[in-house]
Amino acid sequence: MSQRRKSPMEQRRGLKLLLIADCVLLVLLVIFMAASGGRAGKQTNKPKKTASKKQTESVQTEESSALPVATPVPVNSTKVTDTIKSADLLAATYDYGAAISELNSLKSSLPADGETTQQDTALIDQRISEFQKQKDSCVAVDPWNVPHIFYHSLITDTDRAFDEDRLGHDAVAGWNAWMCTIDEFDKITQRLYDNGYVYVKLRDIVVETKDEDDNAHFEPNYNLMLPPDK
Repeated sequence: MSQRRKSPMEQRRGLKLLLIADCVLLVLLVIFMAASGGRAGKQTNKPKKTASKKQTESVQTEESSALPVATPVPVNSTKVTDTIKSADLLAATYDYGAAISELNSLKSSLPADGETTQQDTALIDQRISEFQKQKDSCVAVDPWNVPHIFYHSLITDTDRAFDEDRLGHDAVAGWNAWMCTIDEFDKITQRLYDNGYVYVKLRDIVVETKDEDDNAHFEPNYNLMLPPDK
């Protein structure tokens, strides 16, 4: 069978329908692409925004952990406490000048401000004031009237020193007559303190000078200062 040839009107009608269909498809394609592009844009932006927040938090955490942690300084720090104890020991031996000098050196090394510094400084000033009053009350000692106390070797092990079976009677008698035990030394020292005596070194009661030939010469020290009741 031969195909019937379409009339010009039918041809124009078909061409018009085909054009309309193409336009509809084109509009649908544009809408689909716009919708797809919007969803893609939203999906792309979300993870990027979340990653940026996590990254910022991570950087902030790292920076915070890298900062040094300030350790609060307690009132009366170890340096202050130890120096005051040292000065107290010097003052206990009546060396008030050395005790005051040590405290002044400590005071000059403290920071210029701060609550801790103010309390430490007040404590140091109080000690200096007390030591200065005690120093001012001291009087010179007559170096010609200082008793000399001499000890032989001290006995630390009485069981061995007084063992007659091992050493013999004469040796033990000699140890007992001429030597002093640690306990006896402590008791003698306490009796001296109780009676107002204090220990001074031999070098404390003399002043040493040297001549041009480097020969030593000693003179009485009339500036040995002690409390008036010592």
